[in-house]
Amino acid sequence: MGGKKHLAHSQKQFKKVKEMIKVVDVVLELVDARAPRSSKNTYLSGSGFSRGHALILHKSDLADKKITRGWVDYYQENGFKVFSFSSLFSTAELFSFLQEYRASSKFARFNRPLRLMVAGMPNVGKSTLVNLLLKKKATRTGDRPGITRGSQWVRIQPGLEMLDTPGVLQPEVEEEFSYQCLAAIGILPPKRYDPVETASWLIEIMKDYGCLGGLSTRYRLEAGEERLPEHMLEEIGRARGCLVSGGEVDFTEASGVLLKDFREGRLGKISLERPVEPGTD
Repeated sequence: MGGKKHLAHSQKQFKKVKEMIKVVDVVLELVDARAPRSSKNTYLSGSGFSRGHALILHKSDLADKKITRGWVDYYQENGFKVFSFSSLFSTAELFSFLQEYRASSKFARFNRPLRLMVAGMPNVGKSTLVNLLLKKKATRTGDRPGITRGSQWVRIQPGLEMLDTPGVLQPEVEEEFSYQCLAAIGILPPKRYDPVETASWLIEIMKDYGCLGGLSTRYRLEAGEERLPEHMLEEIGRARGCLVSGGEVDFTEASGVLLKDFREGRLGKISLERPVEPGTD
């Protein structure tokens, strides 16, 4: 399947975010470490980050460590300041970057706070990052898109203020692969994708990458990578009691179980995308 895949958000929302970028000094752009290319909002990247800009590969505790290292190298070679990060990691390195940026600029000299903005697609962990920086729960968070309904300024520490914004989907993606990545990692709203199709796609990707072990262990599946995704989904459904009248498997429910387990890291540390050659992104 090819062609552009349309998502959900309007140009009006992008215009609002672009206006916000104009009033900040540093943009912390979050992507999901399991799919850094697909979860990187190309519309935001084209918004003119004329000042500081750091790319944060968030949820890296759920991704393959070696592949994440490759993505860090790739984006660094393309001129980005990059951090591999998750809610389990220390914020010290990020704070150091912000403090050094402020010290080397006019903000400290004029005693003006450094203003930063957290940006990215829905459900990449923006509010979680804000709360980690604050060391307290200051904004609503949750494992579903769209928790942050409005923008808000929060004071991180003296001399440092942050603008937390709602996640914004770009209007479309170019590839079916990227669309399924966004569905699998939970960025797309549930009504925007077919869970059975996405779960089947995920099984194929895990098969291609040779990482079916976690799936087989968790659901006690029979060995054999040659089996079709629908057969594996049927086994998962029976293992988890996803049945309808007559003992038939509810494939939608079984797919939901698989996707939830993947998103929460219960199938292992799995990266959906591999780094590409510098200059081709």
